[in-house]
Amino acid sequence: MGRSLAGIAVAVTTTMAVIGRLCLGLVVDRLDPRSATAASLATQAGALLVIALTPDVTSLFVACAVYGFSIGNLITLPPLIMQREFDLATFGTVLGLSTAIGGVISSLGPGVVGLMRGATGGYTAALMFCLALKLVAAATVLLRPRRAVG
Repeated sequence: MGRSLAGIAVAVTTTMAVIGRLCLGLVVDRLDPRSATAASLATQAGALLVIALTPDVTSLFVACAVYGFSIGNLITLPPLIMQREFDLATFGTVLGLSTAIGGVISSLGPGVVGLMRGATGGYTAALMFCLALKLVAAATVLLRPRRAVG
């Protein structure tokens, strides 16, 4: 692909992330945030599959656009889930803890991907690992806590 086209792919991904967040804002009140988050994560997994396996530049750009459109929503959706699941008195604590844990885990991503690339000589294994994590996250977010009876 080359550096120039890779730079354009990153710009497409970023631009679509902004567009995705704006579009979500138009309909978010009508969506179940857990289902929307799971769909977003599954869409990202699909886009990663294309990015990992296709040599076609056009397909890569489309996958980057889809990934970007979806990834931007992961800033908006988790707080909506927390708002529905936790009372007002604990919301701030839960949101802060979630943000801290997410930041630490996200900061490990580039290193893990780099180590996997170094070990395998390419990005395919690393992207497939990320794809698997997205699918696990999609399934996990659909798990609802049991409500106390009584």
